[in-house]
Amino acid sequence: MKLPTPTFRRSLAATAVAIGLIVSVSTFAAGGRAFVGDFETGDLSQWDALITPPLRVGITTAPVRQGRYAALFSIRAGDEAQGQGKQRAEALVSSDSSGAVEGNTAWYGWSTFVPNDFSTTTPVSFTQWKPEGTGDCALPSNVAFQLNSDGQPQVAVSGGGSSDECAVPETKTLGLGDIKKENWNDFMVRVHWSANDKKGSIEVWQNGKRVVSRTSMATLHAGRAAALGLGAERSLAGGNVILYHDAMRRGNSRAKVTPPAIPKNQPPPARPSNPLDSVRFVPAKAPTGNAAAKLASVTSSGKTPAKVATSQGKATPTAKPKTKPKTTKKNAKGTPPPSQRPTPGLALRDSGQPASATSATSAPGADVPPENAPNVKNSYLTKPVLMALLALLLAIGVMAGALAYGRHRIRSSSTDATSGGSDAADEVSAVTPTTPKKRKPKRR
Repeated sequence: MKLPTPTFRRSLAATAVAIGLIVSVSTFAAGGRAFVGDFETGDLSQWDALITPPLRVGITTAPVRQGRYAALFSIRAGDEAQGQGKQRAEALVSSDSSGAVEGNTAWYGWSTFVPNDFSTTTPVSFTQWKPEGTGDCALPSNVAFQLNSDGQPQVAVSGGGSSDECAVPETKTLGLGDIKKENWNDFMVRVHWSANDKKGSIEVWQNGKRVVSRTSMATLHAGRAAALGLGAERSLAGGNVILYHDAMRRGNSRAKVTPPAIPKNQPPPARPSNPLDSVRFVPAKAPTGNAAAKLASVTSSGKTPAKVATSQGKATPTAKPKTKPKTTKKNAKGTPPPSQRPTPGLALRDSGQPASATSATSAPGADVPPENAPNVKNSYLTKPVLMALLALLLAIGVMAGALAYGRHRIRSSSTDATSGGSDAADEVSAVTPTTPKKRKPKRR
């Protein structure tokens, strides 16, 4: 048996590389781009949208979990509803970045700082995956990490579906570990996204300890992907909420989303006595391009579910919230109403006057990123581009293989012809009689 020539082996290697690229691109297209939302750009350019009233979300330099920056999210009693009848201060990315699509497995990691003065009368969702798409009903979040009125964490999971999209499946709530107040809490979650309760699953780690073992359940609503939201959201309620978030990322393994270890002797992070020294508020941001279409149902007011499944599986009607949009008004002194003022202790000067976004930026000691700071917003390839790239790689692989095979056949044919001619010559020489040579007599 003849071994392949070096050229043939190199061609096979090129074909294998092309096939590997095709597999990589296919995986990328199915799971979306890897996402990093760690605020290290000094702004929210890594995120597709920001839903918030004025002076509720800002970039801070203290406390931070890693790098130079983290983000502060706050909501206050009296804040107007920011869509779906809820108070919200939330950054969002579409499923292109979240990777929450049917059949995909993704890992997520982030860190949340809960102050001692955390106060709420209803659960606050601080990290959640919300269903995209359009419909007559606003479906609940697929996965929502929440803090209850005591400041303790839990995760609520809802998924599945039926022909009646307004018949919302029952939400399952899983308890987590105790929260560390006035300190960073690291969360990691592995989710297999599926509307099938036999295929979908979730697994959660908190501060390096697994608090929820892998549990099978539906993690998507039928026919819908999910967007990722980070910040603070709750139903209209009392109490002021301040949360800090940092180091949000998505990867394909636990190692890719594990935060850096904190030295044991390192003291807990301290917040400055005057938050204005390290907070720069940012305005609301509307999604654009492809993200605008995908986040339409997440950022708009929408409608509440007409039916909600109870623990017994029965559907009960729910009343629609009646909220009227209000325009921002100012009194004679030019001061915004209480719902538009910064959270007490967060953005109030010693005189008690509210600080505007401009004054916050120019506050003494404020660490504002330079104007030429690089914008590392995660760019991504659209599906048509991915399909064209996939077809191109496939064509290159096929052509490389065909060329290599053709060269191999040509070399094999020429080698066989040469060896065949040599064998014939040998056969002719074998049958032709040879004349023995005469020996010369030796001289004496």
